[in-house]
Amino acid sequence: MPSSVGIPGTKTHSKANAVSAIVVSYNVCDLLHGCIASLLEQDVSSQVIVVDNASSDGSARMVRDRFPSVTVIESEENRGFGWAVNRGAARLSRCWASAG
Repeated sequence: MPSSVGIPGTKTHSKANAVSAIVVSYNVCDLLHGCIASLLEQDVSSQVIVVDNASSDGSARMVRDRFPSVTVIESEENRGFGWAVNRGAARLSRCWASAG
């Protein structure tokens, strides 16, 4: 029987249904809200990490206020997509992730 993974505020699922997502953002607050909401609505146990590339539109604050289970990493400058993905990957609690 597969062992289960639990994320606070979500259902408990088997490891086969566990997903990690790294979301890189830069001044896309409204789109980011929709993206995270969609990820968290899925019938899987999710670890979501947002790496904010120095947005000035309140993206990081919105994530912290509306999605407390999501990890937010704020960069003081926009160092690009690859750098942000690597920064998010360093915080993963699972072996596999999807970035976008």
